[in-house]
Amino acid sequence: MDKLVLLLLCTYSATLLPFSALSVAAILTALSVSALFEVEIIPRHLRAVLLLCYTAVCIFLPSFLVFLPLLSYDCFRLHGLLPNLALELLWPLRLIWIIPLLVGFFHLRVMAALLLILIGALACFMAWRSDYLATTLTRYRSNRDQLSTAFKKLESKNRDLEERQSLELRLATLAERNRIAREIHDNVGHLLTRSILQMEALQVMQGGSLENNTDNPRLSAQFGSVANGSGLTPVTDGLTVGSQQFGSAANGSGL
Repeated sequence: MDKLVLLLLCTYSATLLPFSALSVAAILTALSVSALFEVEIIPRHLRAVLLLCYTAVCIFLPSFLVFLPLLSYDCFRLHGLLPNLALELLWPLRLIWIIPLLVGFFHLRVMAALLLILIGALACFMAWRSDYLATTLTRYRSNRDQLSTAFKKLESKNRDLEERQSLELRLATLAERNRIAREIHDNVGHLLTRSILQMEALQVMQGGSLENNTDNPRLSAQFGSVANGSGLTPVTDGLTVGSQQFGSAANGSGL
């Protein structure tokens, strides 16, 4: 779009000069060089040489100056073709189109010469704006890709942390359950052991076996107090009932 605008302006400035066959050759040559400048398959140095050759021809053929602003647009973008060129040499090459205009200034009408200088300055500004927009777009895409990559990494780390936290919570739950189970097991075992020892102690104190003393109120009261103290009342109730049944069965059988 920028080159189309410049081409229309150069064509208008050509109407201010006498028309000749060189004018047709100038527009065809300028269009060819400008088009070849955009072809990527052509070596960069060859495209730069073609551009500088057209600028040199303009010194000897003032008719070619009419379309020089179109090529000044490409001259300002030489840094893309010569990226390794020092900045001290790049800027003179960017502004080399001014030399033919100054040399041919006296061969052109004043109005046409001033118009060509203005069009050349506009071409340089448009080339700078185009490069700035391209650089900004490239930087934006690079930042977007970097942010996308960083977001994916953070998302992956967050997912890993959530899985690790869930695993640690399950492990902590299992560890707590095991601890409670061990405490209950140890406590119940201790209570049973203490109850058995106390029952045996009561048997020794009362003399004889438990079955022979089931009708003894004192023994029952002491046994109940032991059971209540040990927290095993249901267990001792079962033992008491069993001993009573065993004692009655023994008396009935004459044992």
